[in-house]
Amino acid sequence: MRAITAVVVLSCLSLAASGVALAAMAQKKITIIEQPAGTLAYRDDAGNDARSVRATSGDEIRWKSGVGRYVITFPKGTPLNSAKFEGKKDQEAAGSVQPKVTKRRYKYNVLVTKDDGTVLKDDPEIIIDDQQ
Repeated sequence: MRAITAVVVLSCLSLAASGVALAAMAQKKITIIEQPAGTLAYRDDAGNDARSVRATSGDEIRWKSGVGRYVITFPKGTPLNSAKFEGKKDQEAAGSVQPKVTKRRYKYNVLVTKDDGTVLKDDPEIIIDDQQ
């Protein structure tokens, strides 16, 4: 275990010494909720609107739905390590923003199947840039 830790520390020190900026990785948690009108909404840990989430390389995006089973797909390119994520009700699914990903808006599809079989659809976005 110590050898692995030392390699990581030395690698980071080597990168920093060579002028490579080491950005802190952030975890973005998105909770999918249902609005009274039967539409989907998104909240971060602080309860703020998370329909548009800003992220940068290395960040981890985590989804969770208390509404029902869900599937998330990126139909026109993904900034994450996969183009599809799925989870059961109250189960998290996660992906990481890839290095050197193109900075732009990435729309994704959310499909939630409620316990009664009702299907809810939406298309929020992840914005890849240098802002957090």
